[in-house]
Amino acid sequence: ALFAFGGRGTEHEYFSDLWRLEMARASENRVACQEIKCSGSPPPAKFGASLTNCDDRFALLFGGGQWKRGGKFSPDVDTYTLDLEAMSWTRLELTGPAPTPRMQHNAVNLGGSLVLILGGYDGSTRDYMGISQACVVNAHSLRWMDLGIP
Repeated sequence: ALFAFGGRGTEHEYFSDLWRLEMARASENRVACQEIKCSGSPPPAKFGASLTNCDDRFALLFGGGQWKRGGKFSPDVDTYTLDLEAMSWTRLELTGPAPTPRMQHNAVNLGGSLVLILGGYDGSTRDYMGISQACVVNAHSLRWMDLGIP
C-alpha cells in the first residue's frame, strides 16, 4: 500500500490526515483510497513531509512544516513512525547529528530500518539542499547517521 500524510489547503490551512491507496484493483483501472484513523501521538498538521514505507512494517514521517504570516516558515524536524499493523503513531527521540530542517525532500527505504533523506528546501533560509546535507536515520537504533559527505 501507498500512504499519504497531511498537506496544505488554503494559505493558512494545513492537514494531518492519513490516506491509504491500495492497488489491488489496478488491473481494473481502479485504485481504492481510504482515510485512516490512527491512534498514538499523531504528528502536527503540515505539508512537504516525507512518509516512507519500511518493508510494510512501519512508515517513517520526516520534515515538512507550515508557512506563517509574514512569509516565515516554521520547519519541523520531528520524526515519527506509523506502525502499519496497529495504525499507531509514535514520535521518535533520536540521537546523533540532527539534519537541517527541510520540506519537499526525497526519502527512500534502504532496507530494514534505514531511511535515506536527501535534497529538499529549507524554508527558513530559503536554500535548496544538495548531497552534502543528505542523511540516514536508523529507526531501529533511533539514531541519525552522518554520511560524511563534504
